[in-house]
Amino acid sequence: IGSGVTYGFEFIFWVASEVITETGDTLHIISDRYTGGNRDVPSPEDHNWGWEPLPGYFNDGQIMKGINEDINGNDVLDEGEDLNANGELDNELINNIEYPAMSHLPETWPYDWPEGSFVGETGTRRNKWNGLFGAFVRADQESYYVMDDRSNDEFAYYPFPEDTLPFLEGGRRGVGVQVEVRNFQWSNPLAEDIIITIYLIKNVSEKPLKKNIVGMYVDADIGQGDSGDDISSYDEIDDITYQWDLDGLDRQGRRTGYFGFAFLQSPGLIDGIDNDLDGMIDESQEDGIDNDGDWKSFTDTNGNGVWDFEDLNFNGIFDPGEDLNGNGVFDLENLNDDVGSDGLAPYDQGYTNPDPDGTEGNGAPDLGEPNFEFTDNDEIDQIGLTSFTSGGTGGIYVPQNDEDYWQTRIVPGQFTDAAGGFDISFTYGSGFFAIDTGATESFAIASLFGNDFEDILRNKRTMQKIYDSDFNFVKPPLNPTLKAIAGDGKVYLVWDDIAENSRDPIYG
Repeated sequence: IGSGVTYGFEFIFWVASEVITETGDTLHIISDRYTGGNRDVPSPEDHNWGWEPLPGYFNDGQIMKGINEDINGNDVLDEGEDLNANGELDNELINNIEYPAMSHLPETWPYDWPEGSFVGETGTRRNKWNGLFGAFVRADQESYYVMDDRSNDEFAYYPFPEDTLPFLEGGRRGVGVQVEVRNFQWSNPLAEDIIITIYLIKNVSEKPLKKNIVGMYVDADIGQGDSGDDISSYDEIDDITYQWDLDGLDRQGRRTGYFGFAFLQSPGLIDGIDNDLDGMIDESQEDGIDNDGDWKSFTDTNGNGVWDFEDLNFNGIFDPGEDLNGNGVFDLENLNDDVGSDGLAPYDQGYTNPDPDGTEGNGAPDLGEPNFEFTDNDEIDQIGLTSFTSGGTGGIYVPQNDEDYWQTRIVPGQFTDAAGGFDISFTYGSGFFAIDTGATESFAIASLFGNDFEDILRNKRTMQKIYDSDFNFVKPPLNPTLKAIAGDGKVYLVWDDIAENSRDPIYG
């Protein structure tokens, strides 16, 4: 944005499913939210045949209101309660900018996160960020929203058989897919040219979805006002699709770079084949097994078989009354991955007490802990990039005609030679895969930027390592809260010790 060089016009995430109607017809239904010309909408256009956000996952001031800062209910602004840093005790934070939930903007968070959107007991993430890996922010900045396809009532298919009403009359249509979307971005030099998006796709319908494809429609206009000489291509080895400007210059003669999307994670198959060639067969995030064996229990330093942590006030000092096991030693055993369902360990920001469900330091992997099930990013037998087609923009190149788009642009094995020299778009996909009723599939992409193809390839491979390590890489300490107190001819600066007590995710 600061350079004035445009690198993206419209990027559309879609899910395509093959379904059988009550009359035995086979349909291919695509849910998307393309907003340009020739979009797939009813006539008259009184709603969308595609994604709509679900209420409850952000503070909209109506269905789900904002956070009450008076956490302990004493009607006083205590330390740690001023979440929006305005110096006042707010009984309800107002989302004036109407953003979705953003990790750095507590006023966008709902008063309480919806039940089922996190692991652990109800209310345990109130006034905390509802992160993928726990009640904390893993990236420097994150966003979170949930959408579904209930408004896509273009076809006579009923994912909930007893509900045959049109969407505007309260019906739930589409194919019954719900998608949780999380975006991650860092300022760290290793990841500063990358944005990560994770799509958790869930079949909430009453019918299995046996054949599906997931992917994106991409219209990346490289160079300000210079979309007439675009070109795109793909790389199946590193699962990258990318676009650049033929002469490498915009209309003002400024140099342009490369833009790309890359799979960091694609849907997995349980088929007895090592699809991603990682040495594991049919690894899964939903089988209750730590397939790659990377979950690590607490360090039992004193060998008594239980986790001992005696710093009750978290000040790092062996105070009177803290020798809980009476051995005369200040026991501060490391939890490692055995942090409990909220993902927080002592000295982490937001940690108060062990998880009420007993999962912290219990010696066994539990949902919500690092390196187990949905927090273990490399535990999927991925199928990768299976289709790529490029061409013009609008018309037949956008997901307007569902059947034609399925057959000519996204069916697995469909790869076209790179189109170039005009305003182009491209579509890429990954399939086929099945989603049983109640099951989920994960799909993660990296938006890549670079000077040339080698640069975005290097960025992708670096980010793949970070992603497979569950986003763990060296981070600076947490920022302390600084206060200035006026004195007689001087100003006193006072800050807390959160930086000294913060924990690096790699070195502990």
